[in-house]
Amino acid sequence: MNKREIKKQNIARSCCDMFAKYGFINTSVSSIAKNANVGKGTIYEYFSNKEGIVCELMDCMQSDYDDKLRSDLSLCVNDREKVFALFSLFLSDNDVLVSQKDIYKQFLIACLYNPSSNLISYNAKLRDKYISFLSQINPDINSEKIYDSIIGFFIASQSLNDYSLKNNIENFINKEIN
Repeated sequence: MNKREIKKQNIARSCCDMFAKYGFINTSVSSIAKNANVGKGTIYEYFSNKEGIVCELMDCMQSDYDDKLRSDLSLCVNDREKVFALFSLFLSDNDVLVSQKDIYKQFLIACLYNPSSNLISYNAKLRDKYISFLSQINPDINSEKIYDSIIGFFIASQSLNDYSLKNNIENFINKEIN
């Protein structure tokens, strides 16, 4: 990775806590610049807008998550365990995964708040990636239904106080994967 890519990732990663604490909508480019110890103009040298920052942060998170996923999948003995591993972001209480889940939540908020072509494209790419993973686990399962349902469970969990995300996902996977 070249210096430019490293700096771009560092800027994006620096706002992780800000997005989690204040939310995507309430975090300004000025506050991101201050938090990253760079000028506001520097932010615009690397990103055209705040949506670009959240997409870069998602890329960083996905890279970290994919490394963990490869390791976890190698330990799984059946399809059900592999699907649980694939969606561990929503099932684990691990601090790193909870932080990544918060970033995913902010990404979804950005998609709903300002569904730009970049965000829509990124979200479609992410969906395709996970549907592909599911198809590789077992080509006979309905990968689109599983992915879309689990994301739907996550979205519902964000707006309902008494919603048990983990239980609903576990029950759904157990029903879908024999």
